Amino acid sequence: MSNFQFAKPKNIIELEKKLNIVITAGGYSKDNEHHYVQNADGQVVELHLHGIDGKYLPNLVGFNSLVKLSLEHSSFTNITFIIKLAQNLEYLSLAGNQNLEQIWEIGRLTKLKHLDISKTKVWDLSPLYDLLQNSSFKVTCDYENIIYPQLLNGSFTSQESMVVWFKKHYDLANSIIDECYVAGSKTIDLGFCGITDLTRFPQLFQCTHLEELILSNEYANYNDNSWYRVVSSNANIGYPNNIFRIPNKLKLLKNLKRIYCSGDWKTEDGKWNRWRLRYFRIFTKLTQLEFLNVSNNEVNNIYRLDLLQNLKTLHANNNNIKEVSVNGELPQMTELFISNNFIQDVSFLNYCPNITTIDLHSNQLKNLQNIRNLIQRLQISDSKWALKTIGVAENKKLRLPPLDVIANGMDAVMDYFNRWEQEQELDLPLVINNDIKVILVGNSGVGKTTLALWLTSGGKKLNQLSTTWFNRIPWQETINGRKYNLRLFDFGGQEYYHDTHYLFFTQDAIYLTLWDNNPYELTKIGEPGNELIGYPVEYWLDSISYFTGRRKIASGEAQVRKLVLEKEKLQSGNVEVSSQILEDESSKKNQERNTLVFQSKVDTYKNIEFLNQQKLSRKYGWIADFSNFSVKEDRGLKHVKDKIFELIDDMPIIQRPLLGTWGAIKEHIEKHGNKRKNELTIRRFQNYCNKVIRQMPELETASKQKIDRLVFNRQNTISFIQYLSTIGLVLYFPENKELADRVFINQNYLVEHIHNILLQLAQKNGVIEKSEITATKPKVLNEKEIQTLINVMTHFKIVFSHPVKTDLLIAPLYLPSKPLSGIQLFLSQFKKPLFRYQFKGFIHRSVVLEFFSSFGSKILNGGLDNAPYYFWKNGVVLKDNVSEEIILVSFNNDNDSKEYKGYIDVCSLTGKKGNFSDEVLIALDSITKDRNVDKAVFASNGNCVPLKDIIEAAELQHYVFKYNHNYYKLVDFKEYLDKPLKMKNLFISYSKDDLTMVDEFKKHLSALQRDGKVGHWYCTELIAGEEWNASIQRHFEESDIICFMVSPNFMHTDYIFEYEIKKALERKKTEPQLKIVPIILDFCRWTTEKYNLGTYTALPYTAKPVSDFPNKNMAWYIVAEALRVMIDDDKIPPGAEFYTSERLPKDVQEIYRRISRKEIS
Repeated sequence: MSNFQFAKPKNIIELEKKLNIVITAGGYSKDNEHHYVQNADGQVVELHLHGIDGKYLPNLVGFNSLVKLSLEHSSFTNITFIIKLAQNLEYLSLAGNQNLEQIWEIGRLTKLKHLDISKTKVWDLSPLYDLLQNSSFKVTCDYENIIYPQLLNGSFTSQESMVVWFKKHYDLANSIIDECYVAGSKTIDLGFCGITDLTRFPQLFQCTHLEELILSNEYANYNDNSWYRVVSSNANIGYPNNIFRIPNKLKLLKNLKRIYCSGDWKTEDGKWNRWRLRYFRIFTKLTQLEFLNVSNNEVNNIYRLDLLQNLKTLHANNNNIKEVSVNGELPQMTELFISNNFIQDVSFLNYCPNITTIDLHSNQLKNLQNIRNLIQRLQISDSKWALKTIGVAENKKLRLPPLDVIANGMDAVMDYFNRWEQEQELDLPLVINNDIKVILVGNSGVGKTTLALWLTSGGKKLNQLSTTWFNRIPWQETINGRKYNLRLFDFGGQEYYHDTHYLFFTQDAIYLTLWDNNPYELTKIGEPGNELIGYPVEYWLDSISYFTGRRKIASGEAQVRKLVLEKEKLQSGNVEVSSQILEDESSKKNQERNTLVFQSKVDTYKNIEFLNQQKLSRKYGWIADFSNFSVKEDRGLKHVKDKIFELIDDMPIIQRPLLGTWGAIKEHIEKHGNKRKNELTIRRFQNYCNKVIRQMPELETASKQKIDRLVFNRQNTISFIQYLSTIGLVLYFPENKELADRVFINQNYLVEHIHNILLQLAQKNGVIEKSEITATKPKVLNEKEIQTLINVMTHFKIVFSHPVKTDLLIAPLYLPSKPLSGIQLFLSQFKKPLFRYQFKGFIHRSVVLEFFSSFGSKILNGGLDNAPYYFWKNGVVLKDNVSEEIILVSFNNDNDSKEYKGYIDVCSLTGKKGNFSDEVLIALDSITKDRNVDKAVFASNGNCVPLKDIIEAAELQHYVFKYNHNYYKLVDFKEYLDKPLKMKNLFISYSKDDLTMVDEFKKHLSALQRDGKVGHWYCTELIAGEEWNASIQRHFEESDIICFMVSPNFMHTDYIFEYEIKKALERKKTEPQLKIVPIILDFCRWTTEKYNLGTYTALPYTAKPVSDFPNKNMAWYIVAEALRVMIDDDKIPPGAEFYTSERLPKDVQEIYRRISRKEIS
């Protein structure tokens, strides 16, 4: 279109000013990427803008004549303005708008002939359905991103095929709606109908009789004290819904009581089919509504919830909700699930007088003072998905009350509220917390101590030997006027110290994980003869994950986790919406990141080794960042320090307001703690705290009555102790009944004595007498102090008592690495393991310690007083004195497998499982839970096969399954299955005149039955005119394979076609998995126009019936082996393709080749 000579239009000049660009007249050139074209009337008909920031683009006024618009390589996410300004558009290019996902309104551009949305994130073409039906319309897009319609072999052959796909699914939905309308059904299930826009189905809104509307593909319901997963009844025939629009016509369904309109759950690979509904108001006209599920959508806010006066239950998890507003009470509301949103103000809950369950986990809660009465009535818990409580887990901004106080129970919560109010009355200033623990982990010699000294000395390079066990270094820093009071914990990386580190691991600390070379494998560190084991970086990350992630899990949360893990792969495939790669109840927006991963000793860029950061970040979602440094060359250190303080500033505990009394006592402990007793009982610590409170200068003028209201009770004291433990100022172990009443104020005392005991254990090969502990320096300990140290070490599984000699303590990490030679001879009697626990990472020493601690009393000895006990660093032999069963358990970190790094073997001396071995296995199941472990068994070929693969094969009825390039028979593993194998049922249809040949066929089926392929078969003689009885009908309907024994006799009877063949073909239409197998007994014409069995692969071979084989057993052998392959592969390749299949046994393939060469006549 040529450009006429006109002055620059006012609308173009205005656009230039607002966008601060120059837009030239004429076509494109390198010098004018922003340009326009006018028609003969001076109207702008073409506009081309490139690289525009979408959020600054104003409404384009005066561009109603646009025919062609290009906004390429810009940053548009919302294109609604285009629809408003340019109804006459014929060409629209949005190519290169990398953040553009939705094109909901494009369909309103009815004159559009070309749309370019390539290099965008658009994945749903359903809004173009009407345009796609126009042959003059063309769309250009990135097919690999498209989810609606579903791609066939990665692409579509034409736009017509897209229309066919949409129509197929719309027809499915419409047929369900029509059936509901005619029948007057009160419930309709439209899940898995490929629905994105409900305006496509106007007849749905005529079903005014509806009381329940199911649009979800899947959802969770609660019944009989358990959450369970429900999948739409259309799952096997349709494609998942992902709805973005519901019209206002929904209000016509005025009798609706229940609506399921939620997106899908997160899949195992982390992808999420999140739906796109944004507006809640479409539901507020449904005044009879009692139950509503809109979870996993994009709902922004909920306004006027009180309009739903009959609403009892609302699920609105995993949305973008910031506010819930009400103008009156919700008298019927009893359950509210609104987790993983952005809610701060929960005062609306006071308008729900009868509510009993509130799940608010993973929001932006800060202060719950305004629902204090509700908390007192319902109680509050650090939980997710729990019923009959207010669950607030993972609200990392929550200050009143703090989560650590909530974790201590309702008494602690109400005490905290009371104390807060009392201190406010006395004008005690709040104290802002700037204390936190910084924990360094990594192998020995990796540079932890060097970095620690550089950080804490103001940037000085100090030479220091490796930490022998543990250093606690105070670290004060002022940055941008803010004072930080840090405690840096530097641990020795030697293997025998690993499980003493965890005394100090807590959730509200930050972790600096250091590595220097070979980050993925075990290595040997140090000089020959004095070597230490170097562990890969994931070993240390697993340690942080395991020992800081042990929040008590409520039953509701455990059930939901189990449902997510057990979520089956739907037959139509998981929808992986590229625009929303999000997590469910643990969304990254609320996930606390507390770990930095640093490569040390990077003197130059040539020393950098690149971790798979994406993989590690997905596996360990709490990793904040990666970097590298060299203290020696002063390289990257400022950057490392900046990252540390950036992470510290983001930790919930930093800048948290504290009670004024807490701040005063903390300061007193910091100044005088080491001068006091090493440990105190809770009662004595409480007295100490109250003494400090009474001496606070701020309370000099307060009355005794008011001060008495401020003193600590036991619950106040425990809450405060847990805070002190979190910031690393004291040690406290409430989970151990022997230690729960003790507070260790002087940590150096505890650390030094345990270290000295560890040194003695190292010298004595892991066994020490309790009496020897009394000589521990620097102070001779009394009996009570010794017992306390033993209790601490026992609590952390560092030691356990000798099975017989109770005055001896055993430390597994210090035992000899190999058993004595005499014991090794005995171990050779153990054969193949009963089970193997395969670790995808390496076995943590804590696993070994916990197992030794649990079964120390069962360790086998030689039967004499001085005989050796059968234990060493990496193994133990156990004996049950009741059953006399003997079990060997060995721990190995030298696996050659690429997938697995370590493994635990459990062997029985008899080679058989008994009650005691079951007890051992149950214990190992518990110890290895959540440690990325696959429990496996051994196949006859000596290979390990994971139980999960065996169980999956059984559930899918794959009687031969493939694992790690090998094929296995499921029947060989039947002892490991909870349920008997569900074998295939055969139904044999034949004429009584062919009974002799059918009997021969049944003989050859016996081998399939012994191998677990075939459960039962049922035969019926076909007699003309005879009606089916109920038994025949049931066996026919339960059959998985129908074999038609085709012969002239068989084809002669009309009854066969009216009953057997007709019913089989009808079943095949609704049950695609049903297998129909014609077995040709003798020559005859066996294909007809009405009931054509010729579409199915015939056995034993095309044009060669059983009767034509000189050796009939050869024919039946072919038939039986072909059935075996059909069962194993769960499919029948068509025609000639089957006869050349590589899955057939070699001898059958050879028979077929001989037939084709006419060597078998």
